[in-house]
This record gives sequence, structure tokens and C-alpha cells, in this order.
Amino acid sequence: MNIEDRLRDSFARHERLASVPADLMERVRICARRRRRWARVRMMAAAVIGVLALLLPIGWLTRPTAESDPGPAVDVSPAPLPSEQLSESVNLLLIGADQTVEDEAIRADVVMFVHVFADGTNLDVILIPQDILLPIPGHGDGLLSTTLALGGVELTERTVEEFAAVEIDHVARLEMPVLEPLTNAVGGVEMCVEPTADGEEVWKSSYPPYREFQAGCQELDGAAAVDYLRERHQFAEGEQSRLRHLKEYIVSFLTSVGQAGLLTDLGRIQRLYREIQHSLTLSTDFPLLALTSLLANLPADGLTIRILAATTQTSGDVRYQVPIDSEVDRLFTPYR
Repeated sequence: MNIEDRLRDSFARHERLASVPADLMERVRICARRRRRWARVRMMAAAVIGVLALLLPIGWLTRPTAESDPGPAVDVSPAPLPSEQLSESVNLLLIGADQTVEDEAIRADVVMFVHVFADGTNLDVILIPQDILLPIPGHGDGLLSTTLALGGVELTERTVEEFAAVEIDHVARLEMPVLEPLTNAVGGVEMCVEPTADGEEVWKSSYPPYREFQAGCQELDGAAAVDYLRERHQFAEGEQSRLRHLKEYIVSFLTSVGQAGLLTDLGRIQRLYREIQHSLTLSTDFPLLALTSLLANLPADGLTIRILAATTQTSGDVRYQVPIDSEVDRLFTPYR
């Protein structure tokens, strides 16, 4: 049974949770790619899973109403997910695409390797530096961040596979600016803003709108959170600092999701979905229902987030990361 059939079957069993839908085919856009076909899945469950980097336990699955007729918000209670499980553990690659200046090339700004255990006991995440220098197939040595512009998601995937010696089963791409409405939807996130490498407690970001930050623990709204997560030049450890901030953001965001009760308010989810629906792309073979079911039952201590350590080198005014072979083997060997 393919993913469309599984979605239809799930919707039929949970029809009471949603208003009358538009044709499912209007919710799936298929586009050709060199190595695999991709779908921009026009369904709320897909958007939520991808946006939360496959870390968010979801208690039920539903679909939004047609865009032309959003309909009234529906008050629903969490319902059981379809009983579907992964047949084996899978490796996922999650790519956050960003473009801080309008005329610059798109970058793979966030690259996450995620291993999902089939038994649902653990979900392991490895954050890979975007400015790490790697052999890029067909292009020689280059920064991982450039692979998205050079050859799309497929080249980013292949570069990580060859570098880490792992096989990627499924891939998702998220446009980083979408974190702004998502963060606002949960009322912001608690982050401890670092002082700069020079010890400045008040500093401005390196990119427009050159936001001013005050060091210390505080609540950031969506726009401030996105600007902070982009920042690395201000800190002594550069990209490693940025990845620590991303790890902190993930944990804080998940905490805020629970406190805001977002997943129990279908009306809010539908409104949020209309803002972010064009910002997520999933491979057509993405095991959506199985992962949703698994994540709904993930133990509280089942999430592990690690940052791939690397050495920092400079060439002129360019700072980049160089892999440490022993660290690469230590982190990725269990998933080979």
C-alpha cells in the first residue's frame, strides 16, 4: 500500500476529526528530481513532523479543510493514531535551507542526521556543521552548506552519505524562515543568549535587520529566534556555538509546544498550516504514518542530540570546520 492509500485509509478512520476535505490529490504536489521523486505534502501532519525535525510527539493525525473554504475551527480531543510501525530502523536527513541576503545562493544552513529506532525506544540526532569542508561528489572539496545550490537536496544527501559512510533512507527539506511563525505559535522560546567572543553583553547580529541582542536568559519571539539561530560570526567557536544554540532551541521549542497546548487546538493548527504549507518538502517514500505513530509514544528520555565536533581553520577571513575522523567514526558507526 503506497503512502497515498495509507493516508486515505487513515483519514477514513478519523473522519470525525476534520471538516469535509478537498480532493487529496490537491494536497500532494509531485515534482521530478534527478534521483528520486519529491512531494510537497499538503497535509498538516506532514508539516508538523518536518517542522519539528521529527522530534515532536504527535497524539493524533488530521487534515485541514480546503484553502478556499477553511471552515470553522473544530474542538477535538486527541485520538489514537493508526497502528502502523516501521519494519526496521531508518536514517533520515533533515535539511534547513536558508538565504540571509536576497541575491545570495541558497544554503544548507542546518543539516541533521536522525536515526529512528524501529522499536520506538530512541531517536538519535547528530547536528553536522554547515561550514564543514568535505569532498562534494563531482565538485571537489567544498563546504557542506554549498551543496544545496550546487545540486539540490540530492547532492546534500549524497555528500553526507559518502562522508559519514551511512545510507540515508529518507530526506526532508525545511525553509528556515518558517521557524518564525512556528515559534510565535507556541508563545516564543526561552533561550540563553551568549555574549560575543569579545565579551560584549549587548551586540548586533551580522545579518539584516541587524537585531540587537542582550546576553542572558530570556524569551525570544519567532523573528528574534531565527536571527539568533543564524548567528555564528559573533562567537569564538563560530559554527559550534551556533549548533549549541540550535540544540537549545529544539529542547525549548518542544517544551513550549507542550505548555501552549498547540496540538489540542485544531483551529490553531489549521491557521498555522496555511502559513507554512509551502516550506516543507518530503521524499515521496517518507514513512509518514509510521513515524508519527512511533513519535507519539517516544519515551521522555528517548531523545539524544549530539553535535559533530570538528577543528576550526581559517583561510584569509574565511573560517571553516575540518572533520575529526575519530569523531566521525564515534558518532556514525552505530548507524552504518
